[in-house]
Order: sequence, then C-alpha cells, then structure tokens
Amino acid sequence: MHWAPEDLPLAISGLLAFPITPFDADGDLETAALRRQVAMLQSFGAQAIFPACGTGEMQSLSGDEYIRVIRACVEEVDGRIPVVAGVGFGHSIAKEMLAVASDTGADGALVFPPYLDPGASMARRDYFASLADSTELGLLVYQRGSMVFTPSEVTALSEVPNIVGIKDGTGRVDLLVRQIAAAPGKSFAFFNGVPTAELVAPALRAIGIDSYSSALLNFVPEIARAFYDALAAGDTDSVADLMARAVVPFVQLRDRAPSYAVSLVKAGVRLRGLDVGPVRPPLAMPTASDLDDLVGYINGLGLDTPIHGSAKGAR
Repeated sequence: MHWAPEDLPLAISGLLAFPITPFDADGDLETAALRRQVAMLQSFGAQAIFPACGTGEMQSLSGDEYIRVIRACVEEVDGRIPVVAGVGFGHSIAKEMLAVASDTGADGALVFPPYLDPGASMARRDYFASLADSTELGLLVYQRGSMVFTPSEVTALSEVPNIVGIKDGTGRVDLLVRQIAAAPGKSFAFFNGVPTAELVAPALRAIGIDSYSSALLNFVPEIARAFYDALAAGDTDSVADLMARAVVPFVQLRDRAPSYAVSLVKAGVRLRGLDVGPVRPPLAMPTASDLDDLVGYINGLGLDTPIHGSAKGAR
C-alpha cells in the first residue's frame, strides 16, 4: 500500500519508530541489521517508520547510503505501514533527498529545519512550500531549535496542499494549543517528537496529541509498548510506575552528554543483541562507566534477555 498525502495524517497515528542506522565493524552501512531492527519495531506495533532521521544519523550518511537506508526500510515494511524519510540541510539538498525518497518508495518525508533559520515568517513558509511543490509526497515539518512557528505560520503551512503536519520537538503545551487552533478545517497532524517523548506524552495527550516518536522502542520495546498502551487505556497507575522506573531514569542517563540522545540508544540496541556498530563522528559513544549504567538500567527493568538473538559481544 502507498499512502497519499491526504491519508498520512491518520496513517501515522500511534507509536512511531525512528530506527538507528547500523554500521559494520569497518564502519560501512549494514542493511541486513537495519531490516532486522525494522522488523522488530513492527512486531511491537510501530505505526510508521521514519528512517534516516536524527536517531538514524541522517547527517552522517552519504548519498548512496541514504538511498540504501530508505530502500531497505521500504522493502522490509512492504506496504504494511508508512515509511517517512528524513530530509534536510538546505533547499537544494533537501529537494534531492525528496526526489530520492519518492523514487525509492517512501510514503512521505519529515523535513528538518534548514541550516540557517531565515526568521521571517514568509521566508519560512516559502522554504517549506517550495519543497512541497517539488514532490508529490506528504511532508511533515519538524519544529525544533529556533524553528518554532507562530500560529499564523502554522495556518500558512497548513494551506500548502501536501504539507500535512508538524512534528513538535518543544513540548510547549501553551504553544501547541494555539497552533492546533490555527489549523482548522483540514486534516493536519501534530505529533510529539520531544527527545524521549514519553516524558511529556501524558501532558500532550490531554490536548489531543496522541501519537509520538519513541526512542525507547529501539532497545526496550517491551517498556515502550507497555507505556503507550497504559497511556491509551487511561491506566494512570501504570503510566506513573513506568515513568518513574523507565522513562525518567533513561532521561537522566541521556542528559549526561548531547550525543547520548543517539549513541545511548544505539548502545542499547547492541546490548539487546543486534550488533549495529558505533555512531559516526562527531557523535560519541557512551563512556565505559555510562555504558555500565545503561546495562544496569536495562537489567533493572528485567530485560536482560536479548530481543535479537545472542547479545554476545554487545559491549
């Protein structure tokens, strides 16, 4: 199945997966491991796959590697759920990435902010609208860093036919309430893309944002699935328990170094049995001490059993 832009807002609801990008011992792309990771994510109920985004080290991939990453995910998913490719950097490169994503079979694209934020509202709108005009894919715009939209900017973006939503990296409830109100009369998606999105998921669910990206789904999928299900069921006791035992402790580990938003997740995947290699520079892998703490975190959740065969050599 292929999702048209107008169908994407509903199709990407639920628990969303942003897979890591595996590399082998020589630092080369390892698509077999990527396909195993994507298959695992689907088995735990991921409703969409977002390859080559932040967790997938988009910034480190060559053009050929980008093609291979998107193709591997499209082939593994085989039309069961949408594949939404990461694109970015700047106008020309983003357009080239959009063309590749479309040609490779992706259903949509997540557009990262450009290298320099133009600041002016119309310049921002024109940038994303120009990218939308260059493709038939449905586009989600990533709100993060300095790229935070006013309600009027959200209205302007929602009026572009194939811009279908916003991934929010701010977690600002007051802002999101105003942005949601600024895009009436059209199916326009908002989803929670805060790093370790579970941390703010209860607050954002209260304003109608139910779907979110889960880094935890990559390496503790049992916990990620249980948290999402408890939240959806209104089981506040289980949500509070998992927040205290799993979400907050991981955030505390993640906050030890900027790279850990990616490299700690990748290390966790390795500890659960899939050799995905290290992150590429300038990102840094966890220190030995922090890796020990990650092992203790996983074991403390009762998840020492690998999800990918043997974990031998994972450390």
